[in-house]
Amino acid sequence: MSELRRGEGRDALVQATVDLLREGHAIQVKEVAARAGVSHTLIYRHFPDGGKEELIAEAYAELFKGLVLEDMDELLTLVENGAIDRERLRAYGMRLLSPGRDEVRGLRLDALAQVRLNPYLAPRIGRARQDLVAGVAEAFVQVVPHLPKATAIAIAVLHQGVPLGVTAIGGASMSRATREAVADMWADSFLALLDRVR
Repeated sequence: MSELRRGEGRDALVQATVDLLREGHAIQVKEVAARAGVSHTLIYRHFPDGGKEELIAEAYAELFKGLVLEDMDELLTLVENGAIDRERLRAYGMRLLSPGRDEVRGLRLDALAQVRLNPYLAPRIGRARQDLVAGVAEAFVQVVPHLPKATAIAIAVLHQGVPLGVTAIGGASMSRATREAVADMWADSFLALLDRVR
């Protein structure tokens, strides 16, 4: 197996673990290494404190970030272009809440559930959560003039919390009508937050 440069090897191991978690596989060191194309001993070099458990924690932290950054690009484009009306927000909300996203949101919820079982996970998920909220809030401050920091943080929390909560409480069998009602309420809440600074 080829030994990758330090950063590449670590990234390859994390990505291989993310892929296995997405596919619902139990994480085995040799399978992760084979997927990454490296020796299994590299896991212990890159994750010396906890080995496999530390690697799994890092992969769950990546999964936790999910599609948030990609989604945010779409939402920020709406805001920047002045196209932030209720119907566009609702359509965006429906994409966030679509059944096709249930798996990714489920994996993010699984990451939160694993915090109690994996001692390496809590700080990584905590950092991922803080980074996401701060990043989303900062992006909104850049595109919405005079947006107070507290409102930007509220937007960031709402943006991430609603889809996760819908998956946790509503489940995959939730009807389209219910998803539409949630998207309506999400759009109204979002607009109400923005209206505070207009």
